[in-house]
Amino acid sequence: MSIREAFRERAARKRQLVPVEAALDFLGDAELFSAPPSSKDKIDFENSQIRVHYRPDQLHGERQLHLANLDARLLVRALVDKDGTLIFSAADADWLGDIEDAIIDPVVAQVRKVWQLDAAKDKDEGDPEKNSGIPTSSSPTGSR
Repeated sequence: MSIREAFRERAARKRQLVPVEAALDFLGDAELFSAPPSSKDKIDFENSQIRVHYRPDQLHGERQLHLANLDARLLVRALVDKDGTLIFSAADADWLGDIEDAIIDPVVAQVRKVWQLDAAKDKDEGDPEKNSGIPTSSSPTGSR
């Protein structure tokens, strides 16, 4: 099997579903899952956090962060049923954002783990130099 064929076979595989085990009593017996994102899914979600606005007198657009309702927009892209079918559409993000934090936060936390959105933050959490933005005397930029 060629390298190309191996990658193509991997892309065609159904992704492993991860159960979302937040205490959501209102769902009854229904099961909720998240699937690890494809690289395309993850990039699309990351790109959705930036909007570019063009004015008629500008050649280049002005980038602005678009963080409104971010958790709900993540859930729309990540939550699937037992068959791997997305549960929500983009239009559903509006009313998903109206659900109280006590319900949404545990679900979002589990989805963020599955999507590895906090992986870089978690890796550097114990390193004060990377977290503070202030060079220490032991760092090359902080030595004199």
